[in-house]
Amino acid sequence: MMEKPSIETILNSYSMEELLEIAKMKARMQIEETIEEFKAHLFSYSGIQPEFEEKEQDVPRADSRSIIKVEQRKTVEKKSLKKRVLEVVGKKPMSVDEIINALVERGYESKAQDARRVLYHELGRLINSGSLKKAGRGMYRKG
Repeated sequence: MMEKPSIETILNSYSMEELLEIAKMKARMQIEETIEEFKAHLFSYSGIQPEFEEKEQDVPRADSRSIIKVEQRKTVEKKSLKKRVLEVVGKKPMSVDEIINALVERGYESKAQDARRVLYHELGRLINSGSLKKAGRGMYRKG
């Protein structure tokens, strides 16, 4: 088994962005393992093979090569928050939490410290422009 490099060596070898990407990939791997365990438990209790739709992700799965070569990843198409919100919100009223969850499912990542505040600001702009309408307290739909 390979010996782990020291923390000092890691910090000197990788940028903070690369370390963050490595941490995200590790978290994704742990989530995938948890999902697989859940599927196994579901199968053991029900006896029915679960059929979940596997979505093709823009982010490659973590392996030893992708951890080392973080900068060679494919770039995801960048869209403005306005365009993404308009894609997500439909005629059916949605809460802010539902909008955030839908944006995250579609690969949106905010660099803001308070992404919820940024979303509220964008929702206000879209309401003022007539693209969205308030459908009650904290609920929004296409206008």
